[in-house]
Amino acid sequence: MNTRTINPAAADPDNDSIWNIPLVRHLTVVIVIKLVLLFTIWFLFFRQPAGVPEPGYDIHDHIAGPGTAMVSDQHD
Repeated sequence: MNTRTINPAAADPDNDSIWNIPLVRHLTVVIVIKLVLLFTIWFLFFRQPAGVPEPGYDIHDHIAGPGTAMVSDQHD
């Protein structure tokens, strides 16, 4: 006589929690780990910088140097 049950939670009708299913627990752990990793990557690489940028300094000044006045040597 074989009285062994495969899933003890299925044999107990009073214990109908979804957390008794091993697949649900495993998937929940994997999703939580992925969310933590995504948040960490966002926090380290994609959030706004903490410092305030210098006023009047932009990418054009960085590439081309500070702007100079247009001086023409032509005289009428």
